[in-house]
Amino acid sequence: MQAAFFAVDSPTRRAVLSWLVDPAQTLGADTLFHGVSTVGIVVGPLVAGALVATGGYAAAYAVDVGRPCRRDVPDAVAAA
Repeated sequence: MQAAFFAVDSPTRRAVLSWLVDPAQTLGADTLFHGVSTVGIVVGPLVAGALVATGGYAAAYAVDVGRPCRRDVPDAVAAA
């Protein structure tokens, strides 16, 4: 499934990238784009693994949603 989305996403981003920069800067912009993507692919799982190892899954979910996890359960959820 991820490969199918990548097959659509990558050419689309490259097409938009060529619209955003001058033709003389396309090679540098493409290199920067793929470099940042590669760093994200490598560093993201490393940071996530370190976060799970040190703070547990709750910490990883808290970072994912961008806010602290609630440890308590609201009454409406507990009653359901």
